[in-house]
Amino acid sequence: MRHLLGGLAVFALELAARLPMRLALALGGALLPLYAPFRFATRRKLRALRPPVGPLAYYHMRLRLALLSVRQATGREDGYRRAIEGEDLYSRVLSSGKPVLLLGWHQGPVELLHAIPAAASSGRPFFVVTASAFSPVLAEWMARGRERTGVRVVRPEETGKLRAWAREGGVLAVMIDQVPGRPEEYLSLRDGAMNVPWPGRLIDWALARNPEILVVSARLAGGRRVAFRYARCRAESAKEDVRDLMDDALARAPEQYNWSYGKVSLLPTADG
Repeated sequence: MRHLLGGLAVFALELAARLPMRLALALGGALLPLYAPFRFATRRKLRALRPPVGPLAYYHMRLRLALLSVRQATGREDGYRRAIEGEDLYSRVLSSGKPVLLLGWHQGPVELLHAIPAAASSGRPFFVVTASAFSPVLAEWMARGRERTGVRVVRPEETGKLRAWAREGGVLAVMIDQVPGRPEEYLSLRDGAMNVPWPGRLIDWALARNPEILVVSARLAGGRRVAFRYARCRAESAKEDVRDLMDDALARAPEQYNWSYGKVSLLPTADG
């Protein structure tokens, strides 16, 4: 059944990639009122946000972000301009000769992160750690889309690619909230009201290789722009640095975070 559903999902994604963006948004948006009311767990999280986010507005944003990811996976132009805060920092880190650990989370158009020119032109191998999708067929389709641009996808069983990252001085991109397996520990945000998975063993292993460390976030901005932001992260306080930068990013664009992900929990604050 998962293979069948995965095949249908791939067919729908390929079809969506061929449609003009406005048409794809209109068709998908027409179905959202039939879908959003039944996403009970996500609706509870959205109500607990301060200020709360409306379910339809949230799912319209998820649809928009998904279509951008599909365009990236299939090699089609998305029509968005890139605005990069900290690009000089990223460039300096890439020229250091040391392995680079890039820590992010699923907010905004994350599939566009590895398409930034500074990364593409550095000559560094670029590795992305991924979790499995609900279907192997869909997971492989997503992996092929990433690998088409030169990214090396690190599947859960491919530990040899992690060693290659350290040996070759590459860039290792880790989405801290959506890594393979059960959460080992959690990162507490929003004054303890929110928990996201924290891949402690993976990050500790990577930090032992003495990499340069950057935190990266992405969001859709006005004027058809994708805004990327790079910031320094210290090895001795990596978890705290990520927490502070993620709190700030969530405050800027809470509706662009993937609240649908089951491993993320958001509890109501004491005042309601």
